[in-house]
Amino acid sequence: MLQRRPHRFSFYYEDNLELLEELGAEIVSFSPLHDTSLPEADGLLIGGGYPELRAQELAANTFMVSSIRRAAEQGMPMLAECGGFQYLQEELVDAEGTAYKMCGVLKGSSRMTKKLVRFGYVEVSGEGLYFGSGRAIRGHEFHYSDSTNNGNVCRAVKHDGRAWDCMVVQGRITAGYPHLYYRSDPAFAETFVAECRKYREERGRS
Repeated sequence: MLQRRPHRFSFYYEDNLELLEELGAEIVSFSPLHDTSLPEADGLLIGGGYPELRAQELAANTFMVSSIRRAAEQGMPMLAECGGFQYLQEELVDAEGTAYKMCGVLKGSSRMTKKLVRFGYVEVSGEGLYFGSGRAIRGHEFHYSDSTNNGNVCRAVKHDGRAWDCMVVQGRITAGYPHLYYRSDPAFAETFVAECRKYREERGRS
């Protein structure tokens, strides 16, 4: 089973990748800027980064955008964080106000701001395939953008009690601004890898 991460979205906790490998995943990199399609794999992991700096090029690579959209329509498990979350949405508006079409896998538009929107360590809990009742996974937010659709089934809670909606859950796709730390809730990663295996079996791949 393969897991994917693109070069442009370069923020990943190495500990997360190591856990996925321990669970049987093979990490395969690709470039959303230069490649024309996703590699042969069973799941998609898109980390954080600065997509606004290459938004025009990301939007121009319509072959990759279409490849990701087809994979989502076919039921591929996907996890996307921060910049990756922005890339999966319909539109990204840069600091100058120019709007660029993104993948359109998820509803919503993200817009760059002139100030830090949310920052700090959080615990995320909620509903959806990868979350469990009574469980929470730790994470971190740090971003100068916000989205018109941050989801409404998961909550991020800071140590001081402040909380906000934070993840979009759509079938096998979970995406949002928090950078999650998988080892704080290994079952989250275990479920994701298990769904990747199911997806592989559904497509008749051994």
